[in-house]
Amino acid sequence: MLQLLLHLTGDYILQSEHMSAKKRASSAWAGFHAITYSLLFGLLHPSWTAWSVICGSHFLIDRFGLARYVVWSKNIVLGLWPKWLLCQISSNDGLKDELNNERRRFSWTNCQITGYPSEVQPWLAGTLIIVADNTLHLLINWLALRWL
Repeated sequence: MLQLLLHLTGDYILQSEHMSAKKRASSAWAGFHAITYSLLFGLLHPSWTAWSVICGSHFLIDRFGLARYVVWSKNIVLGLWPKWLLCQISSNDGLKDELNNERRRFSWTNCQITGYPSEVQPWLAGTLIIVADNTLHLLINWLALRWL
């Protein structure tokens, strides 16, 4: 529970609007936010390695928007792969057309903003990417604190 509270405080309470707006375009702002965020985890007395992983992963996830790649990959594997497999064992042209439509829908060009297709309502895609981003941070933090 404390890890969750530290994450929420560091990512939402201590992050200014300016940091939030600049961290994707500026390594300096992303680094400043990552350090500010990670300082709170000192309360848990992590090893230097664990603290470095928390700080470094936070920097990378936020600076490069890595959660959108995770979401996009998940959609490709769980959405397109089963259809592709079915097309390999079927001669159904309708299924092949559906697969080609899905390939276009899930192309990186169509998904690069949030990892979700541009047809997904902005409020939903925005909410889902925030949840995925937070889950990624929390998972890495837990693993670092548990194993390092």
